[in-house]
Amino acid sequence: MLQEAMAEAGFEPRFRREGGAIEVRLRTCPFRDLVDEHRELVCALHRGLLEGMLAGLKPPLALKELKPFAERSVCLMRAG
Repeated sequence: MLQEAMAEAGFEPRFRREGGAIEVRLRTCPFRDLVDEHRELVCALHRGLLEGMLAGLKPPLALKELKPFAERSVCLMRAG
């Protein structure tokens, strides 16, 4: 469900379990055209979208970390 929601939002997620947490590489930015001029806004929007998706799970997960552009054009998210 989470993977499908992230894919529909345009993130192209790749999931990996890491102990009791999950790590997700977000390979595409749905607002890539706006990042150069409005990076803080775009990253804040993504954080809110991801937090909402995680909170809607049963049981809910918390966003532990979001690293914008942790790798070349890939953002890294950790939740648990």
